[in-house]
Amino acid sequence: MLSVNGGSLGTGAIWKWYRGSCGGTLVGTGSSITVSPTSTTTYFVRAEGLCNTTICVSRTITVSLPCGPQTLVSNAPNNTTCYGTAVTLTVGGTLSSGASWKWYKNSCGGICIGSGTNLVVMPTSTTTYYVRAEGGTCGITSCMSITIIVNNVPNRPAYITGLTSGLCNRTGVTYCTPAVSGATSYHWSVPTGATIVSGQGTTCITVNFSGSLGSNSLCGYSAICVRAVNACGFSQARCVNLYTAPTGFATLSGLSYATQGNTTTYSISSINGATSYNWSVPAGWSILSGQGTNSITVLVGQHSGYVRVTPSNACASGSIRMKYVIVYNPGFRDNTLTNPETPDAILYPNPANESFTIESGDALPSFVEVMDISGKVVFNGTGIRQVNTQQLTTGIYLVRIYFNDEIQTKRLEILH
Repeated sequence: MLSVNGGSLGTGAIWKWYRGSCGGTLVGTGSSITVSPTSTTTYFVRAEGLCNTTICVSRTITVSLPCGPQTLVSNAPNNTTCYGTAVTLTVGGTLSSGASWKWYKNSCGGICIGSGTNLVVMPTSTTTYYVRAEGGTCGITSCMSITIIVNNVPNRPAYITGLTSGLCNRTGVTYCTPAVSGATSYHWSVPTGATIVSGQGTTCITVNFSGSLGSNSLCGYSAICVRAVNACGFSQARCVNLYTAPTGFATLSGLSYATQGNTTTYSISSINGATSYNWSVPAGWSILSGQGTNSITVLVGQHSGYVRVTPSNACASGSIRMKYVIVYNPGFRDNTLTNPETPDAILYPNPANESFTIESGDALPSFVEVMDISGKVVFNGTGIRQVNTQQLTTGIYLVRIYFNDEIQTKRLEILH
């Protein structure tokens, strides 16, 4: 409270109070006023009436700031940063003589991590930091805290959906990936020979293909890849092999035992991207109709052997499918059956990305082993054709395929 001491008021006069200067900012009237200064301030009072305005008298109120922190800020926008990025924390406030700033994390007075007005931190997860003044006439003050939110690059996209084979000169092919938590956009890349025509930055894109595919610079092989993106950077890439040739598992159907001189039909389910099917039959057999389609009618000859079909399109041929057929000769009384030859197994895709398939006609592998270059078995399975390779690292492997009376070993390359 400020009060006038002495003096007198003339005709029609009142006491007027000012801040900053005599006649400056009016802060009140009357013989006394109450003020609440937040910093050292000089107040002025004078009499103003009908006769005259007097000179001012003044009083300075000195304000002592409380010890300890009053402000705490960081140079990270909205106190948010990325994993592994340095952030500078700055404290403002009053230190008494002999005192210093002490910094802590997790709790006030917990783990001491530094001293001084500024502190550089590099949090790897969202962390709360505390600062207080210690020492001097004020002793230990209360803390002020700030929480730095840490964001990470997004997780790797889970998978890519869309056509992966038979892409010869196709246009308007759509590929999609499920949304990734924390991602703000998606970056797609394709091999040479393919063009993204729309959707870059979103979860789905549309691609046009030419007649040949080169490599994708991101992974080094012919694949489509996607990475999730946010302000902190790019995720690991999810890639899927692409082929212009028709590929995919398909069963060759028809008799495994046939009689010489009879007609019968062999067919294969449609293979994605195939525009024609080239058939071959054992010596002495005749293809009566259907060459070029996925179904043929044949006249069975004298010799047992393989019926084979190769799917193809304008760009390339796919893997051969085959079936061994044993022929009964009605001219012989004893048509003892012998075990057919096991077909030469084919691994596709090779290089593999997420999985590969063993193509071996009707012969189902009894056991499969995958070995790294040191000979260590890294996978085995019974009675399977398809092997998931996502848990295996990029490199060269040997695949040992067991049939009932034969073991075949194939070379496999895995690229992620």
